[in-house]
Amino acid sequence: MTRRYYVPDLQSQSPVVQLPSEEASHAARVMRVQTGDWIELFDGLGHQAAAEVMSVGKRECVVRCDTIEAVDRESSVALDLAIGFPKPDRAKEMIERLTELGVARVFP
Repeated sequence: MTRRYYVPDLQSQSPVVQLPSEEASHAARVMRVQTGDWIELFDGLGHQAAAEVMSVGKRECVVRCDTIEAVDRESSVALDLAIGFPKPDRAKEMIERLTELGVARVFP
């Protein structure tokens, strides 16, 4: 399982990065990362970095990442979907889910 953690200010903190408290807590308590483990960081803006855990506590995790790379996660194939729309309250949620799955256009 890939251990990926969101760090909104990844580029400004590099090379020594402190994970946000929620992410650090998840890393320590749920994923049980330890010093020396490798994890992946991303900033939600198309940048990611491999990082080595330097220290970990209950609500604190400090890692070291050397290279931040730009990654294009957009699909190379545009997916269009023709579908019958449900009632309006369900249609909104359906469009949200289809967008998360990578559907480019929806035709009713």
